[in-house]
Amino acid sequence: MNKALLPIFLLSALLACSGTAQARGGAGHNPATKKLEDAFKVALYVRSVSTDGCYPPASQLAKKILQRKHGLRVGVANGPNSVHRMNVVFVLKQGTNCNKVLMALRATSGLYVLNSAQGTIRSTAGSGAARDATPR
Repeated sequence: MNKALLPIFLLSALLACSGTAQARGGAGHNPATKKLEDAFKVALYVRSVSTDGCYPPASQLAKKILQRKHGLRVGVANGPNSVHRMNVVFVLKQGTNCNKVLMALRATSGLYVLNSAQGTIRSTAGSGAARDATPR
């Protein structure tokens, strides 16, 4: 009977460990991408309850994110080159429209830009060239 229980025990231990690993990781790879993903979750919700199915304009979206994510610093910028304050999620005016939202955050490791249409967070960390910071 012990031999029959061993595979069940190993399988349940494996499943328990994989669930713990996933829960511990959560959204984002680092604090910067986690903040962008938290803000994006609010943007998705706001879009899902809108009457026209669109993302609101950048300034309205920033206000909605601020209302729903207490403790998250949010602003509006024209584009990624206008993002100078550290650790603030900026909704970008340029490139944001009904079906696409762009957000950026400057961290000590570089500038991170979330593009909802591509489903990526690009980073200029390190070499200055943009690189993909999202999981595949």
